[in-house]
This record gives sequence, C-alpha cells and structure tokens, in this order.
Amino acid sequence: MWLEHDLASARQMLKDADLRLAELNDPSLIPLRSLLADDLQTLAMIQDAPIMEMALQAGALARQVDGLELAMVELPEAMDEPEAIKPSGDVADWQQNLKAFWTRTVDIFFKVRHRSEMVKPLMSAQQQWLVKQQLRLHLLEAQFAALREQPELYAQALSQAMALLRENFDGQLALTQQFAAALEQLQGTDISRFYPEKLSVAEPLQRLLAQRVNGEVAND
Repeated sequence: MWLEHDLASARQMLKDADLRLAELNDPSLIPLRSLLADDLQTLAMIQDAPIMEMALQAGALARQVDGLELAMVELPEAMDEPEAIKPSGDVADWQQNLKAFWTRTVDIFFKVRHRSEMVKPLMSAQQQWLVKQQLRLHLLEAQFAALREQPELYAQALSQAMALLRENFDGQLALTQQFAAALEQLQGTDISRFYPEKLSVAEPLQRLLAQRVNGEVAND
C-alpha cells in the first residue's frame, strides 16, 4: 500500500490473512480478526481516485498536440469610427464638401478599421515548435504527477497547460475547444489519497507470530 500505492492488492492481502486465521478455528484469534476487519474498512474508505485513467488521458492529449492550430494573428478590438462628414449646401464650403465626397468614395471600395493596440505578429516555425513542445511537456508532467500521486504538481502542470492553450492556440476551432474541454475535465478530477500511517493489526499479528514461533522452538 505505501510502497506501490496498490490499494486493491493491499485489501486482498488483508482478506487472505483473515482467511488463514479463520482456518485455524481458534477462538483466541477473534480479537485479531476484529482488528483485521477494522483495517479492511479503513482501506475501503480511501478514495479510489481514477489515477490511471487520468494519467492515460493526459498522455493521450499530449499525443494530440501536433494537430492543434496556433492562433497566428490576433486582432485587437476595432475603435469606434468617427462620425462621417456630411456635405454642406453652401458653395463656400467646397473644401468640406470635397473631403466628404472623397471619404464616401474611399469607404465604398476600402473599409478602414482603426485599432488601439498592435496586431500580434506571426510566429516563426521555431516558435510554433517550442509552444507545442511546452504544451506537450506540461501534459506529460501532469501524467507523471498522477502516476506518482502528487496532486499539487498535477494541478500546477494542468493549469500551465490550460494557460498556454488559451494564449497561443486558435480557440475558435472545434478541435481546440474539445481539447480544452478534456483538459478542464482533468483539472476537475481530484487524485488525492490519504493513507493510514499504520495498520492496527500489524503489531498484534507480529506478536502472535513471534509467540507461535517461540512456542514451537520451545517444544522442539
């Protein structure tokens, strides 16, 4: 249980131990079997988190990173257009009327949008590769943390992966949205387990074995 984090095997071993004690048909062993039952109940209450499933899903997402599209250009919000200049009926305002005519003509053929922020430039091929490698690395870190039952590292790696995904990949595409949804599912799964410091039957069972061994030696 403590070395391998294998709850299923630990529970089965306790059941096997209880079976061996039952086969002895010794009433004096009933208190020991009672402790075994307590330990079995303690292990049964430990959250059986789907650790392996989460690790496999993180690995699957890492293999899908190459299929994601990067957000190559990011356009900031367009500023409100100034109110168009209206022509005047006064001949003396010929300069203003000419400017209004020119503005309307240009607007027919070209739509100019003014933006308050800089347009995000295209990524180089090397930058694209690095971003995808970073995302893959975070997912593999999450997979490793799940297998080692390190919930804090697991949550941190997934949070970094999500931030990288939202910042650099095209969120308008269905594949990116599905990827993000799967990532959110991983983030929402608690992989924490809390093991007992010791089993209550361990010391009494060791004493029993020592007594039986010493008794057999004395008889010999």
